[in-house]
Parts: sequence; structure tokens; C-alpha cells
Amino acid sequence: MENRITPQYTFVQLGKNWIRIDLQRISHFESSGDYVRWYETGNQYNKSTSSKITETRLSQLSEQLEPYGFVRVHRRYAVNIRAVEKFDGESLQLESTVIPVGRTRRQHVLARLRSFGLRDDHQSVRGSHPIQVVRSSRQETG
Repeated sequence: MENRITPQYTFVQLGKNWIRIDLQRISHFESSGDYVRWYETGNQYNKSTSSKITETRLSQLSEQLEPYGFVRVHRRYAVNIRAVEKFDGESLQLESTVIPVGRTRRQHVLARLRSFGLRDDHQSVRGSHPIQVVRSSRQETG
């Protein structure tokens, strides 16, 4: 397992202002047009306008945060690896939210899960929330 220094906060631009968001509490980001909405673990971060990040694309945000445990899993989603509870090869379970994993991103997602504690026997060592990997009944084609 890699040692990482994880920042507690990052700043994102909201209109003309820069606001601070707590990375430890973010479960995932969702892109919707020109906006990115973020969600806290436990509940959606504030459904008001302040939950949208303007002038920031999900591709830029996920690239910036990947060294700190976030991974782009779909064209619309980036997730905090520490919030993942289950991966079935096609989707990730984050508390009560199911996030699809794009077909072309599956191997990268699995590699990131392994780098954050997923062992080959599919049990996690990350504490009280083990990552459960469930084998899909569908056959993967090359």
C-alpha cells in the first residue's frame, strides 16, 4: 500500500469566488453539463446553487484529485476510493448510491481499489467498511 499525504481541503471556483471543500467528506462528484455537483458521505452536500462548481470540468477536477484517492469511473462520475463499499465489475456502491463504471475504465478502477487496500482475496484492510468485490454474472468480452 502506498503512503500518501492527503490534503483535507481543496479550493474550487464558484462564479467569481473560490470556495473550500473538505475532501475527506466527499464521496463523489457528478458532472451535469457545465456543472459538477459534489456529494458528502452520508448525504448530498447541499442541493442549493453552492453545490455546483462552475468553470471546472470533471476531467480537470478528477485529474487534480487522483493522487489523493479520487478516480474517474465514468464520463459523468469521479469517486473517492475511501467511500467505496462494493464493486461488482460494472458499478460501485457508495453507501446508498450506485455509481456506474464505464467499460473502458474498469481495469483502472480495479487497480486503484487495489492500491488503496483491496487484497487479492477481495477483502479490504481499510477498517470498518470493507470493500466487497462481487463477480458479475455477465461474461466480459475483450
